[in-house]
Amino acid sequence: MLGAIMILALCGLGQAANLNRKQATSTTASSSSSTVPQYFQISPEIWAGPTATGRAPFLAQSNPAPFGPSASFMPNQPLETAIPIVGDTNNASIFQLMGNLSPYFPNPRRSGFGVQEYPLPPGANITEVQMLHRHGSRYPTSGSSITTFGAKILNSTKAGNNFTGALSFLNTWSYQLGAEILVPIGQRESKEGLIPLRLFDSGVLHYYQYGGLYNTSTKIVARTTTQDRMLKSAEYFLAGFFGLSWMNNATLEVIIEQNGFNNSLAGYLQCNDSNSPVSAGGTNASVVWENIYLQNATQRLKALSGNYNWTVSDSYNAQTLCPYETVAFGYSAFCDLFTYQEWQGFEYSIDLSFAGGLSFQSPTGRAIGIGYVQEVLARLQNHVISTPTAQDNITLDNNTVTFPLNQSLYFDFSHDANIAAVLAAFGLTQFAQFLPTTGPPANQQMIVSHLEPFGARLDIEIIKAPRPVAANRTTSANAYLSGSPTNYVHFIINQRTLPLGASFPACGNRTDGWCELSTFLTVQNSSLATAMYDYSCNGIYFVLSLTQMAPNLVHLPNGQTFTVTTVFGGLFFKANELNVHHAVFPPGWTIILQSEDEEEEHVEADDDHGADEQAPKRHHIHRYRQPTLTHDNLFISSISSPSSSDFRPATSPTRQIAMMLWATLWWYFHQSAPNPHLTAGISSNVPEAGRPKGEWRINIKREGIFKGRHLLQKLERMGLIASEDSYVGVDPDGRHGEGWTEMFVSQRSFWQLDARLFLFTLSPTLHSPHPGSSPYPSRPGSPNRESTASARLEPQADAITQGLWSPTPSSPGPFASSSHLPTYYPPPPPQYTFTNKVRHPIRSKPPRQGETFYTRYIPSLGQYLSFRVASLSPRPPAHNGPVSNNLPAFLPPNSGILTSKDMPSMDSLNHQQQTCDAELLHKWMNDPRISAAWGASGPLETQEKFLKTSMNSKHSFPVIGCWDGKPFGYFEIYWVKEDQLGRYLAGNDLEDWDRGFHVLVGEQEFRGEHRVQVWLSALVHYCWLADPRTQRVLVEPRLDNEKRVPYFPKLCCIVTNRRNRFIGYLHKVGFYREREIAFPFKQAALMTFEREAWEAPAL
Repeated sequence: MLGAIMILALCGLGQAANLNRKQATSTTASSSSSTVPQYFQISPEIWAGPTATGRAPFLAQSNPAPFGPSASFMPNQPLETAIPIVGDTNNASIFQLMGNLSPYFPNPRRSGFGVQEYPLPPGANITEVQMLHRHGSRYPTSGSSITTFGAKILNSTKAGNNFTGALSFLNTWSYQLGAEILVPIGQRESKEGLIPLRLFDSGVLHYYQYGGLYNTSTKIVARTTTQDRMLKSAEYFLAGFFGLSWMNNATLEVIIEQNGFNNSLAGYLQCNDSNSPVSAGGTNASVVWENIYLQNATQRLKALSGNYNWTVSDSYNAQTLCPYETVAFGYSAFCDLFTYQEWQGFEYSIDLSFAGGLSFQSPTGRAIGIGYVQEVLARLQNHVISTPTAQDNITLDNNTVTFPLNQSLYFDFSHDANIAAVLAAFGLTQFAQFLPTTGPPANQQMIVSHLEPFGARLDIEIIKAPRPVAANRTTSANAYLSGSPTNYVHFIINQRTLPLGASFPACGNRTDGWCELSTFLTVQNSSLATAMYDYSCNGIYFVLSLTQMAPNLVHLPNGQTFTVTTVFGGLFFKANELNVHHAVFPPGWTIILQSEDEEEEHVEADDDHGADEQAPKRHHIHRYRQPTLTHDNLFISSISSPSSSDFRPATSPTRQIAMMLWATLWWYFHQSAPNPHLTAGISSNVPEAGRPKGEWRINIKREGIFKGRHLLQKLERMGLIASEDSYVGVDPDGRHGEGWTEMFVSQRSFWQLDARLFLFTLSPTLHSPHPGSSPYPSRPGSPNRESTASARLEPQADAITQGLWSPTPSSPGPFASSSHLPTYYPPPPPQYTFTNKVRHPIRSKPPRQGETFYTRYIPSLGQYLSFRVASLSPRPPAHNGPVSNNLPAFLPPNSGILTSKDMPSMDSLNHQQQTCDAELLHKWMNDPRISAAWGASGPLETQEKFLKTSMNSKHSFPVIGCWDGKPFGYFEIYWVKEDQLGRYLAGNDLEDWDRGFHVLVGEQEFRGEHRVQVWLSALVHYCWLADPRTQRVLVEPRLDNEKRVPYFPKLCCIVTNRRNRFIGYLHKVGFYREREIAFPFKQAALMTFEREAWEAPAL
């Protein structure tokens, strides 16, 4: 890292001012004195950046107020902002809709960032404040697009073009703004020069807030950068806080802001990729949105532009000139060219730009701000930074003269870009919400004007309380709990509290937004690793297109959906809160997903090493792009819990984390499978088809949330993760994670885990609007003698809940739990009995009639596949499970968060088939194609008897398969040992837990090779999940069910008398043909699928 950073400071030689702001009488040393070292020099400015000054304002002449004969006069204060705007029905200000170009204002929301403000409880004291402040209002940056727009307009009018109507002012208008430096908003003359009122007022405000922390016997160090606007902003603030003789109270450390110099207050300069196309996602997204919200404005203004070709870019530049000209000249004629709704669109365009360029949707967002975060943490833990860390300058940060640790007040000054990145680097996932290019999402949190107006400030308070402060205190009487003194951290952005619990679950859902300092520091331990500074800023990785940035929509087997979006460093999982049910999962969690490559390098032979000895393998870590066979690494970096007013905390935090990891793996193992062939070592020269195959695994890293002392051990005992290191280890207390650093999950094992192990709900609070039942009953209700349509439909509208489909409390389904705990129970110990002289285990009872016992969303078909037990009811059974409503597997490009119109209606959820199951079988069994195989044709009584016989079987049960609730086939799942097939297998050919099934597809619309492979693999999947002791699934199709499809080129078609190809489908799914069996009624092929060969169900 570069250490040659120049410090420019003005060292006052006089005594510090006291708290009543009395000016010191001693003389201050001249800044140009030769006795002042260069790194303390403040004047003349060095590396000040562009300092072009625009024209002076002349508002008394140019202000058109009052606006119209009926408008009342409103004096400017000092800017003219009382401009009538079309569509503004609430007397709101468009100057609070200008993103980072808005003049300073506190957060206007009544609830701020989600919590109310509370006074300090009696006895608690603020002991330290660290402030990060943005500079004041400025001119545009050099080379911005509005300068080009100004030149184009001037060339057009010089060529004789005439603008009309609202644009007629352009006929005499010219671009007269300066560049980079502070504008004269609120400037006033004094002996000290021009003092911007906003920064001076902020200093005054902070003096009233925190003046009591200043120790009059000390001189604090404040920090800024060499850019002119940064230096002056700091000076004006300090003048407001200490008075005009602030130089007696503070030393201003001015860090060089220039390429090639480390500077945590301008972290983007040493982050190369932040200035390259890989970080252009925010700009690209903003352009897409501009072309949407400015369509009408562009057409409206184009009609007033004469021969000038007015474009969307011109409209956007005109909007941008409004805030710049207003803060520079006091008034801009560009402001009322646009409606209030178009100004709302302007705000969102800036939100998109910041989210994709500097925050969680940017690959470099956290990296830009991580250097400053590390400095804050170092101050909190009272140590300097002595090793190279991100953008931090070690020359400065390793010296307590330039990086003091004993101050109660720390004042730092930075840019909007840097502050936005700092919020991301802290991991404040409250602002990680995915912002689509189609318009603002509901309950948007990342609003730049609320976070980064000119003069924005982040105040970090450290509070010492004599006892723990109650999380839900309402008055001073109930403020404290019993316990020892406790320190807290309190984040305040633009004078409103930021609730740390919304981003860090460990902080708890406190009504005051505080977090215990020790907990906060623990949470921040992984912030540097999460930022991936070196790779994010200097790595080579792919640019994320808008399509790639669009979220994935993932469907869980219980009907719950969640959105996966690209954020900095990884992926954000957001549970979709829908009108049909509430989220099973917490509002969201973020994972870090990386890929790791190995490079083998050989060292040359020398006297001590043989020629064949190899150097250690070098590992290259890069961002995840697509699954690799064994080199992907994953950990959960942060969790956002739901509001404590809606849900109680999880009974078991470990179970909650396991649930999130399981859902993450559900998404991961739905991705395109990697090439299974190994390419390393001697196999690299073998043709691919002949290379050995590996097992698809993902590695679980002991980072982030997984750093918990015993967390990985618990996840391993649940069967979710595994390790090949099966030793106890010598670490006595497990603090060092011995044996837990090489954990993994394989595709093969994941798909054998029952979802009921991990899916559960959070308990709603007593007054929560979310009920405790569920919209998807998996079993039918009690018989109803009424024959009305409403009784037959058995509506479940009163059961809307958190998303785990389940039945009424009297007949719970596979995911239902009144205790809100996982519903998986292991199989019982084996007990044996005899049936027809065959000794076999006593079988557990199958699911009851009508119960849906398996469901899974099939991305390739966009539908839910489900299996339920057949029913003898004479009424058509209602479908009790999720349906897709033809939702796509992945959202289209630029999609936003799902709304209720995208989701299934209650009518479709309670799908009503038109006939009872007996009538279905009657229809299917009388199909000549099916009758030839099953031999169960005849009148309805035949199928009713057939179904009753199946219901009374002790070793099998009848099943109806459904696509989105619509029946398509009949199946029988049986235990082989008691079945007739068992009589033809003996000894080692027959095991106690072997399973088999018979199949029938009755609906023509659901036939086809791909669908067959899907439901075949799903039946096998169920057999593995139903009992882990089942090691084989056996099927005995008739031998002539071989795939035989003769093809005649001259006829250009496949002949219509082709035979059934069921055995061919079985081969494709994973069955192998073991041998033939001669039953009395058929010659069958014994097809076997062994659990060891299982990889995954068809997707």
